[in-house]
Amino acid sequence: MLRLLLIEDSELDERILIRHLNKALLPFSYVTVDTMPALSSLLEQEEWDIIISDYNLPDFTGINVIETVKQSEKDIPIIIVSGNIGEETAVEAMHAGADDYLMKDNLTRLAPAIERAIREAENRRQKRQADKEIIDAKAQLEAYFNSSIQAIYLLDSSYNIQRLNTMARTSTFHLLDKEPQIGDSMLKYIPEELHTPFKRNILLCLQGEMVTEERLMKLANQKERWFQIRYSPVYDEQERITRIAVSLLDITTRIKAEAEAKEFQSRLEGIIHSAMDAIITIDNHQKIVMINEAGEKMFGYTANTLLDQAIDVLIPIRYRSRHADFIWQFGESKKTTRLMGSESDVLYGLNASGKEFPIEASISQVTVAQNRYYTVIIRDITIRVEAQEQERRLNRELIRQNEQLQQFGYITSHNIRGPVATLLGLMNLLQDDEVSEVVNKEIVHHIKSTLVKLDTVIRDLNTILEYHKPVSRIKEVIVLEDLCQDVCGLIIPVRKDVDHYMETFFDEAPTIFSVRSYIHSIFYNLISNAFKFRSTERKLCLKIKSYTDGNSVFISFEDNGLGIDLASYQDSIFGMHKRFHIEIEGKGLGLYLIKTQVNALNGEITVQSEINKGTTFIVSLPKV
Repeated sequence: MLRLLLIEDSELDERILIRHLNKALLPFSYVTVDTMPALSSLLEQEEWDIIISDYNLPDFTGINVIETVKQSEKDIPIIIVSGNIGEETAVEAMHAGADDYLMKDNLTRLAPAIERAIREAENRRQKRQADKEIIDAKAQLEAYFNSSIQAIYLLDSSYNIQRLNTMARTSTFHLLDKEPQIGDSMLKYIPEELHTPFKRNILLCLQGEMVTEERLMKLANQKERWFQIRYSPVYDEQERITRIAVSLLDITTRIKAEAEAKEFQSRLEGIIHSAMDAIITIDNHQKIVMINEAGEKMFGYTANTLLDQAIDVLIPIRYRSRHADFIWQFGESKKTTRLMGSESDVLYGLNASGKEFPIEASISQVTVAQNRYYTVIIRDITIRVEAQEQERRLNRELIRQNEQLQQFGYITSHNIRGPVATLLGLMNLLQDDEVSEVVNKEIVHHIKSTLVKLDTVIRDLNTILEYHKPVSRIKEVIVLEDLCQDVCGLIIPVRKDVDHYMETFFDEAPTIFSVRSYIHSIFYNLISNAFKFRSTERKLCLKIKSYTDGNSVFISFEDNGLGIDLASYQDSIFGMHKRFHIEIEGKGLGLYLIKTQVNALNGEITVQSEINKGTTFIVSLPKV
């Protein structure tokens, strides 16, 4: 809606003017004043779109109105209306600043005059705004031009300096011992050896190209500095290239920093790639961003294959979720480094062939430009783990041998010394000349009996010692059915009085790769024990079965004999000279020898038994 300030002292003229505005269908509101104080007050308090003023009023004229509006510094269009204004007065009013004048007896142009005056006022306002923006832009450009850390020269096509900024005047950028002056050729201020490349770049720039180069140059003070030089075309209103802007930026610090960073990077890469341990860096998404040569060799991948791959490819499946949680917790902890795994919880890596191997690792984290990176140093500890396992085996062997030494001491003190003492006593008797021939024969008989016992003890000792030697015999493929028949061929003929039934099941694992003499002895002793410790109350039933599970071959010997009281003898079943049925003759060495042979083959033997129901021995041996 149009906001109209009407200056009129005649109510009749006011009504006529308002009627014309209503006829023109202009939406408006208005206020009427007829004194200068009221005019000044309304100009200060409110905003107006247009002022319509009578020229002749009791205390002032239209010229006074124009002057008052100008003093308010408000650009409000003014239209003068009068009943008796002359041409000279109208011209004076227009010169003073009125936008139009009308006669009161001819107001047909009132509405168009108002619209034109408002439009022209808006144009003036926009022009003032544009002029102000141009002035501000020029001021900002000038400020930037002179506050820039670059030396800037504005040249014409003949290399003459038209403008230069404050920095260009400083000695920091002087290649020769001269201060550049406007109007001079730029060629006066650069060494002659640079003229050719300078002219070439200016020519390219005049053809519309922006040229940028970095050059090491010697200053007037003989110091060498690196500069980035940029040649930019400057266009006029007709899009013609009329001038060239040449800027110089001292980049010596940056070049030195880049050189130092490159040198540091080279040293770091040298360290990383010469390291014997694998070094892998991953980002916050656990993607591999770097792996060294030791890592490639350790895991069997090339760097190009692994880059941008998830670290999971190098981790066994069972560790992956646990590893992801560990990385997240480590990142949140803000710690810089941390060890991964421990002696009690060995970590494992996964190589390209799918083989797992034991590792130890340490991890560090660093944040660069709000991106978090993790570097892991990994060491293959396969040799160490094998050495530790070998040490444990040796310790177990030493403990076992120590126990055997104690057993041998017992045997020596009890089993050998007894027969020897007997022999000595008998020999003393033989030295008596008064002993009759009959007595001599009896003494000789006892000497023979004692020697047989001593020979048996020595044979047992030799057998035990033989099976405690390391397995160095050649392994071979053994057909279990054939071996079982050979053993039965030795046992059954001497046990033909025993009513028995035997079943064998070797289909699941018909062969085993092992030492034949040991397997033969194991079969012989376990089958012999089944016959020896059978129940007299029922027919002997013996089942022998082989099967595989993973990397092991299992052989079970199940009988329905007397059984063993495991509650009482669980810890001594495989001990030397341990007997569980004293009513049956024996030396208590059979199970001990079996256990010794199984251990020598890196296997295990377990037993399940119930009194008067039977016993099952299960021997597990490695496939290879």
